[in-house]
Amino acid sequence: MHPRITTGEFQNYSTGGQASDRSSGDAAAPPSTWGTGLAARAFRRFALPFVLLLPTRVFARLRTEGLEHLAGVAGPVIFAANHRSHFDTYALLTAAPPRWRYRIAPSMCDCYFGGAGFGLRLQNEFKYFCTVLYLNAFTLPRSPVSLRLALRHVQQLTRSGWSILIYPEGERSTRERLLPFESGVGMLAVQLNLPVIPVHIDGSEEILPRSAKMFRFGSVRVRFGAPISPQGEDYRNLTARVERAIRDLA
Repeated sequence: MHPRITTGEFQNYSTGGQASDRSSGDAAAPPSTWGTGLAARAFRRFALPFVLLLPTRVFARLRTEGLEHLAGVAGPVIFAANHRSHFDTYALLTAAPPRWRYRIAPSMCDCYFGGAGFGLRLQNEFKYFCTVLYLNAFTLPRSPVSLRLALRHVQQLTRSGWSILIYPEGERSTRERLLPFESGVGMLAVQLNLPVIPVHIDGSEEILPRSAKMFRFGSVRVRFGAPISPQGEDYRNLTARVERAIRDLA
């Protein structure tokens, strides 16, 4: 989520208010509500063990820590994790207990589905269809009009009991240190009144480096932290608390 969006604008977008989009021709993929439907959920229950759990466990020696922090949490929550690789979502969903795994909707950058030309658009539409089908994923675009639709979609997801997975750095880090967090995680938590579960993922870049197209073998550790309540918090302070918690988990 764009760090320059104010909390007032956020509330306006999320409640369906008018937003002025200065950029024309917004090509962001719109939220797809069919990902929460019965057919998609049934398919996911059958397919995920083969397309997600199996390759993750084959290529990654996965170590999971901190599951005790999830034991007493009813959900929904916001999972906020550091981001080093596209393998992060695979690792986190595999590490999560089944009652969480099949009710987490990961966010993605809308730039992942950009591009001009009929062939590329067709390819990206198919790629987006697959990510919704297998993961119930959604995009968090940067333009106001598309962002408003995405935030309303997030509200609908959480009201239906879905938890959200976001990467507050906004992009994959290429360094050992975390990138500065964007304020979207705090805004979402405060506006939706949802606790944040900090997560640190280590080693995913060994399995799928930025330039790689195939998985490699390696070790990954997923460490869950204690829930962070948004009660009485300013979104900036909450974002800072989440960032400190993920740094501490490292």
